[in-house]
Amino acid sequence: VLFSSDTVEDARLLEMMRTADNIILAVSGRDDALHNNPGRFYYDAGIFPETVFLEAATAVGHVNVLNKDGIVRQVPTIINIGEQPYASLAIRALQVFLGINYQSIPEPEDGFLQVAGRDIPVGEHGDMYLYFAGPPAR
Repeated sequence: VLFSSDTVEDARLLEMMRTADNIILAVSGRDDALHNNPGRFYYDAGIFPETVFLEAATAVGHVNVLNKDGIVRQVPTIINIGEQPYASLAIRALQVFLGINYQSIPEPEDGFLQVAGRDIPVGEHGDMYLYFAGPPAR
């Protein structure tokens, strides 16, 4: 849910977000990513929650996936929307859950992104491959 427009219930929702102090909101890069820069994917524009929600959120993470056929095989760990970097929603959730500094965004080095003391293997653009243990769903 992106909360990209005002509703009547916004004031109550904002109050609850501030009380919870563990809310991670989603942002999304718009249109196709630019792949011509190594290290991460770049989007010229994005879809963002209303500013009041962004200010009330504990953290913000992107929800972009790259596979257009509907099968998610990899997820970018970090993207840029304009000049602003955004870690994935999953990385932000891990950082908030573990109490790690979620104001900073880790940078991939030598094919790995270090989060919570773990080295996550990443591709040329910082994308992480997903591995599924079981058979496909039916």
